[in-house]
Amino acid sequence: MSTKKPVVVESYDEIVFTEQPESFLARVTLPPPDEGKKKRGDTKDHPLSPWFLNFSSASTSSYC
Repeated sequence: MSTKKPVVVESYDEIVFTEQPESFLARVTLPPPDEGKKKRGDTKDHPLSPWFLNFSSASTSSYC
């Protein structure tokens, strides 16, 4: 009988800022400014956009 257990390795990095100015605190706690109302995942202006698949054309193409 073989008992296999997955190997789990967890780590994290932590940066502590002490005595930060109010302007820095406001910058890291406030949401980012609205940049032209881009939605998450919007690739229209991405430099690699010519290589992204268009889902409407991908569904009609066959890759097999």
